[in-house]
Amino acid sequence: GIIHRDIKPSNILVTLHDGVPVPKVIDFGIAKATEGRLTDNTVYTQLHQFIGTPAYMSPEQAEMSGLDIDTRSDIYCLGVNWRHACGASVSPDGKIFAVVSWLGIGKVWSIDPPRELWTFRGFFLGIDSVAFSADGSRIAAGSGGKVVLKLWDVASHQEVLTLEAEGSTYYQTAFSADGNVIGSRNGLGVLHLWRAPSWEEIATAEAKQNAEIKQP
Repeated sequence: GIIHRDIKPSNILVTLHDGVPVPKVIDFGIAKATEGRLTDNTVYTQLHQFIGTPAYMSPEQAEMSGLDIDTRSDIYCLGVNWRHACGASVSPDGKIFAVVSWLGIGKVWSIDPPRELWTFRGFFLGIDSVAFSADGSRIAAGSGGKVVLKLWDVASHQEVLTLEAEGSTYYQTAFSADGNVIGSRNGLGVLHLWRAPSWEEIATAEAKQNAEIKQP
């Protein structure tokens, strides 16, 4: 058997076989054989060397404790990939939920009755995480590239704010309990925090700015 040790979306391809989608795992550069040899060449990894992608690796692999890992580590990685592929968040009142995709589109649905309510977009890259604020009034979605986070007002469906940061894709996003701060963790394990203004705050600030511009 083989332990891949770096199963992530960029290492999973889908091809068609007789018209049926078939997933294929690629990049076995840091794979490890559970028995026998993978190659005739002797390859060594340094003790306690960090191997893999932090956002997808299992806890035992991330700990670098020196203890050997087994195929359960790859199963954990597959679970993280599945959660990533099925990015979704349910509102605090349990009445609606948001689903995001790698196509850069998010959709908000009613749970009962089940029907699509509205669509939000604005990312060049795919949307990788989504979260509701504690009061359910705002939705935050995380992506990659320069524009990493966007906020929407649920009631008006308006985009409230665009946030920028350096780094890789932002896989986990959440609001603070009071809704004043939003945090998102990227693929390098770095947590970024921003102030999260409400739609009312943004509208008030824009109205004040427009009034100042109109003054002679």
